[in-house]
Amino acid sequence: MKLSAFFRFLAAIVFSLLVQSSFGQSIPEGDDPNLPPGWPWRGITIDSMSRGNSPAFVGYLKSQGANAVELVLVLRDTAKYKKKSPAEVWDETIQWADWMLDACRDNGMVAMLSVSQFPVDPAYNLTQASPEFWGTPAHLEEVVEIAERLAQHFKDRGRELGAYEFLNEPLVRSSGKLRSPKAWPALMGRLVEAVRKHDPDRHIVLTAGFGGEASYYKTLEKPLPYDRIIYGAHVYNPHEFTHQGIGENPRGKSWPGYVGIVRWDKDRLRKQLSPLIEFRKKYNVPVLVGEFSAVRWAEGASQWICDAASLFDENGFGWMYFAFNGYHGWNPNYDAIYSGNDTADFEKHRVGDQSERWRIMRSIYSRKCKS
Repeated sequence: MKLSAFFRFLAAIVFSLLVQSSFGQSIPEGDDPNLPPGWPWRGITIDSMSRGNSPAFVGYLKSQGANAVELVLVLRDTAKYKKKSPAEVWDETIQWADWMLDACRDNGMVAMLSVSQFPVDPAYNLTQASPEFWGTPAHLEEVVEIAERLAQHFKDRGRELGAYEFLNEPLVRSSGKLRSPKAWPALMGRLVEAVRKHDPDRHIVLTAGFGGEASYYKTLEKPLPYDRIIYGAHVYNPHEFTHQGIGENPRGKSWPGYVGIVRWDKDRLRKQLSPLIEFRKKYNVPVLVGEFSAVRWAEGASQWICDAASLFDENGFGWMYFAFNGYHGWNPNYDAIYSGNDTADFEKHRVGDQSERWRIMRSIYSRKCKS
């Protein structure tokens, strides 16, 4: 089975190369110059740390129907697990991003660069959700410095680079409670200034509210005072369904179905997204769901993905499925059967692009799933 999956993957790569040579790979020009190139994006996240995430996969993802990728620059965890300095990891990661952007350019795909792991140095033993991170000016200054360094390096890129993104789930976690960072509004402004100093026409994805929640947008009275902003959110509602079987989260939820006394279905999900939907309609701004997914073994996960993507499409959102070649629970190369985190266990479930997850992914990329 693994061998046949490999040959199917190889065939997809060959097909993508034939498409490239036969039809050209220009990114479609949008009617509105204020919108990002190739909008709306229907893509997938791919990170710099996961195994095998090479430029060859860009053509493969296009052959599956994606028109965009979110390149997640994983700096701190790479430094930690590879036991390398932040400077070494920065150089390697920027080189990877350049390779991936070259592949996007050659395949007519759009990419966004996303960085959220701060502080970069694992020696601090902090994350971007730590109170100490948000309360230390030097750590916040590092975010601004990273933004400026990215813009300096990538400023001459063409339409293959659609946007930058920083801190896509802004929140503070303390004593088991979550809250919005008070420093985030001012930091957003500094990030925009840092990028625009070197790359003035590129879009920036800003997650205006707490933790990437769509519900926050009901408290955002008007758009941020900057142009070429894409408004970001992440969608995993209800968490008890989408994350079941991960860590200590119990399994057994289905879609559609009940979580507690609340019945969740497409209409309930639409209601959950309504603040974001109304914000986009009122102000006519681009919205990106930068992550959405349901763990592969959840009963009804394919229908949840179809329902979510159809809601995004009907409201003009861009979206990125989470995630390619990362954690096996989200990775579309695995089947829909539960497995633990032991490599020998979950690798038995790798089936390549014949998985149920890839089937539903192809259907949402082509807007043919039945919701």
